[in-house]
Amino acid sequence: MIYTLPSRKNLVLDCGESIVKIYTDPYSKGVEEGILSLAGELLVPRVLDRGRIWLRMEKVGEETLMDVLSRGGCPEPGRFLDLIDEFHEVTGLRWGDANPRNFVMGERTYMVDFEEARPGRPASDAASLLARVSLVNRECYPQYLREAVYRYGTTVGELVEGELKLISFFRKMKKYLGDASPWSPSPTGRY
Repeated sequence: MIYTLPSRKNLVLDCGESIVKIYTDPYSKGVEEGILSLAGELLVPRVLDRGRIWLRMEKVGEETLMDVLSRGGCPEPGRFLDLIDEFHEVTGLRWGDANPRNFVMGERTYMVDFEEARPGRPASDAASLLARVSLVNRECYPQYLREAVYRYGTTVGELVEGELKLISFFRKMKKYLGDASPWSPSPTGRY
């Protein structure tokens, strides 16, 4: 059975032992493929196969940080912020999509979804993560904020507020415009 995974821009398929991502933008595919080539230096999936507009990657786990937070869990924030910092140290870039859905947990925690990587600071990625943590698990948020402030300074709180405003804006636009995604999943999420 093949399952559709959530994605704003692309078609992402869980094929059991691997993940296939079909890109709407070849540039985004190139950015992500470049980051994934650093498997070994970063905890990212390995590319198993590629085509002009798609990549097939190893499946590194089932459960995401979002799953854990949604159930009321509160994993220690240090390991996620460590991954954000490591990403920046290795690539010199901002991840651009440090969302709880993009931390795949297991024996090791992997990062996925890098097509939005661009110049920037790790504090911006931390703020992106924290904004979403605050929306999913309010009880967990103070612990994540304390750790982020310790690492990046008090301005991270302002960055979180900015992220929350952006999220609110995009939610309103999506409600107003409807789902404009070229890859609207089937109602069951299966093909």
